[in-house]
Amino acid sequence: MTPRPRSAPRGSVGGVGGRAVTTGPAPAPRPGRLRAAARTGLHSGVQVVSDHVVLNTLWVVCSLGVVTAPAATTALLGVASEWAQGHDRDGSARLFLRIFRDRFRRSLALAGVWTALGAVITADALFVAAAGQPLRTVLGVPLLPVIALYALTAVTLFLVNATTEGTWVDVARATVLLSLRCLPAALASTALVVVFAMVVVSAPLALLLLTSTVAEGVAWLCRADRRSPAPARRA
Repeated sequence: MTPRPRSAPRGSVGGVGGRAVTTGPAPAPRPGRLRAAARTGLHSGVQVVSDHVVLNTLWVVCSLGVVTAPAATTALLGVASEWAQGHDRDGSARLFLRIFRDRFRRSLALAGVWTALGAVITADALFVAAAGQPLRTVLGVPLLPVIALYALTAVTLFLVNATTEGTWVDVARATVLLSLRCLPAALASTALVVVFAMVVVSAPLALLLLTSTVAEGVAWLCRADRRSPAPARRA
């Protein structure tokens, strides 16, 4: 009869020749490794902060011309889209300037169209508000979803412009489809921008410090819902 092998004592594993090898506690991390990890984390944090400072500065400077603000916002969201997708942050300034140059005319056209639409919607809303009943209800009910859709598309318009090829009509169509197909992301992005606008009203300095952070938040909320890839970097 074959003898039954003895079980190894607790806290041990089977070794060579049937001997039990006792396992001890895991070795404590060396202080040098902890210091290296701390330095790496600190360096990464400083780099992220400096990237946001540079991007905010570029956006502010490029928006001073007023007519250049749409292209600057498009470039801001284009870079933020890359960051939100986990791409390398090196060369973000060059990417900003490239998007600013390549999307300048289309950004200006889109801003003009959306401004005109906003003026028409505002005029309609004022007319409805001044109308009496039952005309106010008849005209106001269908106007509400139009106002809501306009607000949603105004937030995501320049993000789609930065990541979509084609004419301004293609961008406008893609923006409307994004807002309708990915309603939760569009609503969250709009809420984030509204909260940021309220903060800017009470603390204008936030416009210079947090704009790129909010842009990255919008890009992060919409990143999984866009089919168009972010602009490819040039060497």
